[in-house]
Amino acid sequence: MIRGILLIFLTLFFSVVSCKKTETVTAQINVDTVKVTYNNQIAPILAANCISCHKTGNTSGYVNLDSYINAKPFGINGNLYGCVQRLDGNVGMPIGAPKLDSLKLLLIKRWCLLKCPEN
Repeated sequence: MIRGILLIFLTLFFSVVSCKKTETVTAQINVDTVKVTYNNQIAPILAANCISCHKTGNTSGYVNLDSYINAKPFGINGNLYGCVQRLDGNVGMPIGAPKLDSLKLLLIKRWCLLKCPEN
């Protein structure tokens, strides 16, 4: 009985682990081939995770990310990616929240490397 339960548990565990690994690899392949733009991918990420603290009238750390014009300099200089990736020498963002998932991080990184296209 216990052996059967253990076998079911291990089967389910390894199924979940292998699915998550596949999703990450697929996401990375898609990010490498997709045209990443502010309007299509980056604006929704910033709206959901950053703009509550970094917007006109509330520019925490003097960083405003509420529009393409305001966010682009932080993409170009690498500070946006450095903060969300929590690289050494950067303030990890978002503060008090978990690190962004790997797909969002890859999208932001690609956008920055592409010199921050708008459309």
